[in-house]
Amino acid sequence: MIDSGVTLPPCELSRLSNIAELFHRTTAVVSSPEPLRRDLLASAVERADYIPQLIDLFRRCEDLEDTTNLCRLNDIFRSEIPDCVVGVST
Repeated sequence: MIDSGVTLPPCELSRLSNIAELFHRTTAVVSSPEPLRRDLLASAVERADYIPQLIDLFRRCEDLEDTTNLCRLNDIFRSEIPDCVVGVST
């Protein structure tokens, strides 16, 4: 999905490494993320209803005991974007 210049990969197991990389690049403190880019990603995540899709992937990974993708999902959920989307402060 394309949203104001932010492309979200399809929310699929085969794309989790791409999703994790996108979240990491956009929210990494080391690279001093551009606030506008983070806001665009947060908006795209919210509009695409991406969080419930990621939760579904999490459940599938648990059922499959897929620790590699569970770690990727952990990285995604620990990024700052989901907190911005759901309004939780860390």
